[in-house]
Formats: sequence, structure tokens, C-alpha cells
Amino acid sequence: MGLNITNEEIQAIKYYKENAFENINQLLIADSRADIVIMSDEQNEGVEISYDKSSVVNYIETIKKVYKAMLKYYLGKGKKEDWAFTRNATISEIEKFKTEPFIDRFIITNINKDVNQEMAIGNNQVVMYISGEENIPYIILNDVLKDDSKDVLISLFTKVSNINENTKIKLKEKTISTYTVKLEKQELEEMSENDNIALYNYIISNSDLVNTTLSNTVRLEKENVYNYESIREIEKQVSDMELEINRKEMNGNYSESNKNLDNIELKELKEKLEVFKNHSAEIFSSIKDNNKFITEWKKNVTVYLMDECSKIERQVIEEMKNYNNMAEKEVEEFKEYAKNKKENLEKENFDNVLKEVKANVKTILQCIIN
Repeated sequence: MGLNITNEEIQAIKYYKENAFENINQLLIADSRADIVIMSDEQNEGVEISYDKSSVVNYIETIKKVYKAMLKYYLGKGKKEDWAFTRNATISEIEKFKTEPFIDRFIITNINKDVNQEMAIGNNQVVMYISGEENIPYIILNDVLKDDSKDVLISLFTKVSNINENTKIKLKEKTISTYTVKLEKQELEEMSENDNIALYNYIISNSDLVNTTLSNTVRLEKENVYNYESIREIEKQVSDMELEINRKEMNGNYSESNKNLDNIELKELKEKLEVFKNHSAEIFSSIKDNNKFITEWKKNVTVYLMDECSKIERQVIEEMKNYNNMAEKEVEEFKEYAKNKKENLEKENFDNVLKEVKANVKTILQCIIN
């Protein structure tokens, strides 16, 4: 037995799974370019990444509650051992694990330890066997939510220590690549209480600005795409114009007035091209500055949450020790109670037997007298 998971913590898990999965995971990915790609992709229409003040406060509290519930669940299981689950994925996710081994977000996996036909769905090209060391907690969501799901939530702040490609398998006429991914726990960074408070205030006070900057960056990215297309079009016009001027000069039948007109038009095109190129450089510089600001902010979110998770670990472990000590004390008290009860029962039984013997003796004597 272990510590009880509160209803508030259960609701946090449910909220994360059903409503905030995308946003919370993106908050825990430091590189802001990942947010921009999602928000710029037309296929992700309807997906909203928001880092406004109230949302960020909610996300941070949700993460802390989910992690605390996860620790309670995992430590309450008693004996700890290495574990393994499966996850549907894409080749790009595997490549990202190779180049960016530090995983600061939660990972959702499947409780099945073996590949099955259900995994040959959608555009999934890969099945990962994800295994972890015994010090990495996880939570089987159905044990808490009672939703009949097969989802397993693995702790945030892990690190890929090894990736091996296995043999390919065939599921529902699809060839699926399989990989074994080994995780180890990251060392959680800690800070002083004053630094913790200062960092939290920085995160919250800048969240609205980060949210606005992210929206502006997405707009700039779209503008840059249009600008780039315009540059390519004008470059083509310049090239065609230069070829046309050369052709006319080669033919020899090219009046000075026509040549001047063509050169004026060519000059105007080149000036127009330079304007677009300068604007593109300005956009690129703004995007670069915005990404730097957002990424730095998100890195600080990670540092803050590492410290918070470290505190939660110490708190839950201390609560677990106190719980176990209380349980042991109750067991000892019960043993003492049971021992006393047994002695009392034995004495009570002896007294009852003695009374019965005396009654029987008295009855026999009375019979003899009569």
C-alpha cells in the first residue's frame, strides 16, 4: 500500500490527457521552432499553442500534480524494477531521440510489451520498445482514471541512453520498423528558495509577452514565405530581362532608346529585388531574436520545474517514510493488542472450564447425597 492519490491529482491527470497534452508537452520542449512549425502547418489547423499567463500557471500546476501522483503511484507499488512498454512513432521522432537525447516532457506509451496488430495504424512507421531504469517512475492511467485505456505515462526529465534498430515486422500489410530505446533519469537541478521564487516570477511575468512574440513569429514566418516567393519571381524576371537584352544586343538591331528603356526597367526590377531581400533580412533577424527570447524563457521553465520536481520527490519520499512508520507502528500495536487478547481469551477459557468442572462436581455430589 502507499499514499492516496487525491481527487485533485486525478483531475490533473485527466486534464493533461484529454485537454492539455499538446500544450504542456510543447511548453517542456525548449526549442521554440517546434511551436512555430506546429502553428504554421495548415494540417494542424485548430491546434492552438498558448503561453498566456493564466494558461502557463495552469500548465505548471498540472505538471506538478501529475508528477506527484505518479510518484505516489510508483513508490506505492513496493518493489521497483526495470520496466518496458511500447510506443507508436515516426522515423522523425527516432531521429530526434538520436540528436536530442534529453527528454524534458512526459512520454505516453502503451501498456503492451509486445508489438500487436493495433499498432499498424495511421502514418506510424515505427514501433519503439521503451525501457527504463527502476528510478524512473510511470503511471498506468487506467489504474487511476478507470477509463479502460492502455496508456502509460512515463516521467518527464529522462534521457535516451541507447537506441538500437531491430528487425522489421509486417502488420496489416505494412512494414514496420522497430527500435529499442533505453531511458535513464536526468539529474534534477536544484536551487535556493529565493532563486526559485525569482525564476517563477520571471516565467509568469513574461508569459503574455512570450505568447504575443510567438504569434508574431508565426506571422513573420508566413510573411517570409510570401517574401521568398516574391524574391524568386523577381529574380526570374531579372534573369529573363538580362537574357532578352543580351539577345537584342547579339542581333545588332537594338536602338539606343530601346536599350535605355530596357535598362531602366531592369534597374527598377533590381531595386525592387533589393527591397524584398532587405525586408527578408529584417524578417529573418526578427525571427531569430524572437526564437532566442522564447527559447530562453522555455529553458527557464524547465529549470524551474526540475527544482519543483526535486522538491516533490523529497516530499513524497518523506510522506512515504512517515506513512510506513505509522503503518509499522500500527502493526506493532495490533500485534500487542492481539497478544493481550489471546492471553485474555486463554484465561477466559480456563475460567469457563473451571466453572463447568465445579458445576459438574456439585451436580454429582448432589446425586450421591440424594
